[in-house]
Amino acid sequence: MYRRACSGWWTGWPICPWPLELSPPRSPRAALLQLAGEMTLARGDLAGAAEAAAACRGALVGVGYRDEAHLPLARLEVGLCLARD
Repeated sequence: MYRRACSGWWTGWPICPWPLELSPPRSPRAALLQLAGEMTLARGDLAGAAEAAAACRGALVGVGYRDEAHLPLARLEVGLCLARD
């Protein structure tokens, strides 16, 4: 599994969804969703990346501002805006 994840972002994608099925706490869930959004955006799937960003933002509702959670989400959202233009 480690070798598969390290061989490139496109092969790491199948590994990302299954941890979400384990219902992790909000912050780790948001991090997984943000990473999934980054990989989806890198593939050029803007709709999928927007969906992941919305899910990430939803996971962070009620969580106080934390750099490690909110700044990666902002990066994803900026990337989405730039890709749409």
